[in-house]
Amino acid sequence: MIFIGLVWARAKADFGSRYAGSALGTLWNALQPILTIAVFSAVFETILRVRLPKGDLPFGYTLYLCAGYFPWLAFSESMTLGAGAFLRNAQFIRKMPVPAYLFVADVVLTSFIFLAVNFAIFLLLSIFAGNPVSLTWALIPIIFLVLWVYTYCLGLIVGLVNTYFRDVGLAVPIILQLWMWMTPIVYPIEAVPESFQKLLMINPLTPVLAMLRDATLNGRMPARHDLTLTALWTIVLIALATLAWRRLGRDVRDLL
Repeated sequence: MIFIGLVWARAKADFGSRYAGSALGTLWNALQPILTIAVFSAVFETILRVRLPKGDLPFGYTLYLCAGYFPWLAFSESMTLGAGAFLRNAQFIRKMPVPAYLFVADVVLTSFIFLAVNFAIFLLLSIFAGNPVSLTWALIPIIFLVLWVYTYCLGLIVGLVNTYFRDVGLAVPIILQLWMWMTPIVYPIEAVPESFQKLLMINPLTPVLAMLRDATLNGRMPARHDLTLTALWTIVLIALATLAWRRLGRDVRDLL
């Protein structure tokens, strides 16, 4: 419980200080993704005429994009910051008698606090667009928790490897750029050839975003295959992160 309190305190302090002194405060966190979403919507919906299956909701594509892009931002920011978490906090890790993995946990938690703010804005926009509030919205915190576990496990692995091989942290932004376009964020998975859809389903983020969109935009329970894939990926990532910590984590303090 002490460690959980430490992670929460650090995340809350980072959340409060990131936009301290600015007039708009945490709204700055939403402005950049909203502008990006506006550009994507103009290009894909207006120019390229991308259409969603069963998409009769006003601003349907924009809402579809929000439901995927906001979680992606939290994931990508967490991965970028998680890669350097041990190196940035080297002086604390060397001096404080706390597990080093907590410094990855707090950057992931901070990103997800901002995700909660952005997603609240998205839900309000969804209501104004005519999307009714559904009982399935109660699943959002559970899906966020699953995504947090995904992100923490991957961030921990990347952060550990980056401590040994510093080039890894420099490669993460490039990998994330490719990963984003391999994830159904700006396009529906139905828009790609069926053979390529199978490849996209290997992506651990694909079923999570599908569940999130089902819960928020479609008002239905997640599909069974999405639940199965998510459960399998959760087990695999937890196992990999545990193995990485046992193999690499013991020497982190000596390498910093």
